[in-house]
Amino acid sequence: MNRRCLSYPTIMLLALLLAACQALPSREEMLTHACEANPCRQAHEIELIDGEGRIQRFQVPAGPLFAGGVVSVMSGERAGLNLSESSDGRLSLQWVAPEKTSEADLVLELNQVKVEGGHASELRVQNRMDKALQLDLEQFPASEERFFPLAAPPIPPESRVRRHWPHTILEIQLTGARRAGENPGREP
Repeated sequence: MNRRCLSYPTIMLLALLLAACQALPSREEMLTHACEANPCRQAHEIELIDGEGRIQRFQVPAGPLFAGGVVSVMSGERAGLNLSESSDGRLSLQWVAPEKTSEADLVLELNQVKVEGGHASELRVQNRMDKALQLDLEQFPASEERFFPLAAPPIPPESRVRRHWPHTILEIQLTGARRAGENPGREP
């Protein structure tokens, strides 16, 4: 009779992994911790119209609006940010409370709008800075299950820009900003 048995080190490794997994905080505990340090949205439902004109409901989970330098903007939301430039020329983002968005350097707003022939996702960007900005954006389309890069042209200084996409975008994440014309990841 040929029996395969697990070795003692393998059993110990499995026991350690099981103990580590049981020690992990729950999603609710992690969310509570994240929301103590960052602005968060409450869980809610949004309704968007798909490409065939049907109303689709989407559950928006509770979660951070701004964490780790990444800004999350769901359809129907608006986010304000201030940008500061370090001595090496890099731009960093700081969250602006919703009641102070009118004072923010950069404002992002994602909505669904009616256009000829149906509906489109519209991103409005207001750049109140005196320099053109290139934004690093990712989109979460309603028809997909993950984020994809979202090409966006440079935002001229002291201007408002509207950009439309024919598909339904649930969420946009701003993962970085730099002066227009600079390459991402470029060493100063």
